[in-house]
Amino acid sequence: RDGRSSFILQGHDSSSGSSASTTPGTSSPRTPASAEEMCSPLIGFLKGPCCGAYRCGTGVAVVALLVNLVFLAGQLYSLIAWDSAVEHHMQEYRFETNRGRARQDWGICIADMLWQLPLTLVAFFGLMGRFPFAYSVAMMALSLEVYWPIINAAQRWGHASVAELVALLIFVSGLAFLGILGLAANRDDLHKPRAGYDPIAAMT
Repeated sequence: RDGRSSFILQGHDSSSGSSASTTPGTSSPRTPASAEEMCSPLIGFLKGPCCGAYRCGTGVAVVALLVNLVFLAGQLYSLIAWDSAVEHHMQEYRFETNRGRARQDWGICIADMLWQLPLTLVAFFGLMGRFPFAYSVAMMALSLEVYWPIINAAQRWGHASVAELVALLIFVSGLAFLGILGLAANRDDLHKPRAGYDPIAAMT
């Protein structure tokens, strides 16, 4: 029985080896491209030079933060003149007609002013000045910018125009996500302190 089994195993190995070998003149099957190879053009763009010491990925993040500052300015204007913001379609509900939803949106504006606006300002000027803390703060600010347009688009789905939904999901949320990828691609460069910056002297 042992001899027969060893003969069968040897025959199986030889047959598998012959089937694995390719005939001369034929090309071997092409292996699928990895995720890194597929994303290499995008990563190369994000790591490319933009202007001066800044790279394209950092520039995309700065533009995304600037777009978010425009929307946050609208939130600040809503707190100052709520009825005017409703007339300009910056807010949806009036306190006279729908007090519950209006107070909910008003509370979101307050939260944006207390947390998202300072965080975005610190991230924006931190990246412009190439401060060492800018990478972490910008990551937090851009994560919020990816999140809130999706919530806003879901709330407006069905009664908002297609252009408005595309602007929220592509030009705001999508740009912020691309900014996150840009910061991640240039994290080694962003972690370096800017020229002339002394962290010991800054803390004293």
